[in-house]
Amino acid sequence: MYDEYGLIFTFVFPFAPTLTLRAYARRAATPPIDDRAVAVAVAVAVAVAARAVVAVTIAVDANARHRARAASTAPVDDSRARAGASAARRTTRDVVARADASARRATAASMTRPSLQTRSRRRRRRRRRRPATARAMAHVALALVALVALARATTRDEGEALRRAEDARAAERRGRTTAERALREARLELERCRRAMDARGGATRARASTSHEMMAMGTFASAFDRRLGTPRQPSLVPLARGRVELDARVPASALEGLDEFTHCWLVYVFHENTDLGAGAEKNGKVGAADGPKSTLRGKIRVPRLNGEKRGCLATRTPHRPCPIGLSLVRIVRVNGKSLDVAGADLVHGTPVLDVKPYVPYSDCVVDARAPEWVGNDLADGDGPLTVDEVKLTDAGEAALRAAWERRRKDSLYESADEFVAFVTQALGRDIRSYHQRLGDVAPDTDWRVSLDGVIVVYRQSAKRVVVVGAEN
Repeated sequence: MYDEYGLIFTFVFPFAPTLTLRAYARRAATPPIDDRAVAVAVAVAVAVAARAVVAVTIAVDANARHRARAASTAPVDDSRARAGASAARRTTRDVVARADASARRATAASMTRPSLQTRSRRRRRRRRRRPATARAMAHVALALVALVALARATTRDEGEALRRAEDARAAERRGRTTAERALREARLELERCRRAMDARGGATRARASTSHEMMAMGTFASAFDRRLGTPRQPSLVPLARGRVELDARVPASALEGLDEFTHCWLVYVFHENTDLGAGAEKNGKVGAADGPKSTLRGKIRVPRLNGEKRGCLATRTPHRPCPIGLSLVRIVRVNGKSLDVAGADLVHGTPVLDVKPYVPYSDCVVDARAPEWVGNDLADGDGPLTVDEVKLTDAGEAALRAAWERRRKDSLYESADEFVAFVTQALGRDIRSYHQRLGDVAPDTDWRVSLDGVIVVYRQSAKRVVVVGAEN
């Protein structure tokens, strides 16, 4: 009986530490065991191992006594007994060795496994790091988006900034022109008031007056609303219509007999000039050659010479010491207090000082000559201002006709065909300034000019003009 229990202890208890540690290991998988559980497992394993050693010792001792009694009562083969004892001992040693190895492996595994608190702390750190990482990635993404938007905005705003700068310069020029015109009108009004006061007071001049007051006898209604686009000389655009409307103080009978002539001279004021108020300064410095300091321009840039300068009195420029203009026009009709003419080069609203008939025998000089850069005949052309071709696109011509229909009542032309022919003549010479003509301008640039109240849109490349649209 004791031998049976000894064998049970011999073969069962050596595996008890391994079974115990494996059970703890399975329990430790989820959640992990802490340090206290590891200590308990090690203590149990040591106790079980000790109990196994004791059991094995008892079993070995019992087997030895049993064999001794058997040997004393019956003869046995000593060799077989010795072999059996030796095998039992080897088996016992192997079992104890396997148990000790299993205990050591389990103990080492339990000792190297992180505790529950340690793993909890790690999980909390990972959870804290995740939001920070996500925020960092979000900031990086936002920074990339901002950089892309900034690059696109910078590229887009370069053209916008250039356009705004050009608009600002144009507005500045318009504002300066308007201010100078208002200043000129104020000076003229002040001079008229001063003269009226002198006349009412009966004041007399001790010295000869250096200025002469003249009142315009009428106003010119022209197909050219602005200086830009107005021909530089009369008769260059034969279809350029205009009308002289007499002032209320001038009777209609003043025009009687004028319709018997074919042409007449118009004497007028360059009222759109921006330098009408220029003149000699009273307290200016005296020079050796030029006398008192003057704000008048002595030389101007000639368009036909691509900006080369000549004296203003050797040209037909509006910028003159005395801004008086003289143009030869063709008489179309006399109608009451108005005179319709053609081939004029006057801006709309020009004050007309006088109208004189053209007399061929005295006004025409057969052997008259001009410098080579001016030319002696209309067929000589305008040199750099010559345009070889003026073409109207289908859309451009349709726009011109539609624009004329919208202002039929106010137009100086009787039909759309006549208006289209006038536009073609007006663009037959380069009307741009020499700065615009010689500048770096793209061929597809849209130029605009106001003709008879219609804004004509055209493109010019070298000596070719293409009308692409029109608007009122």
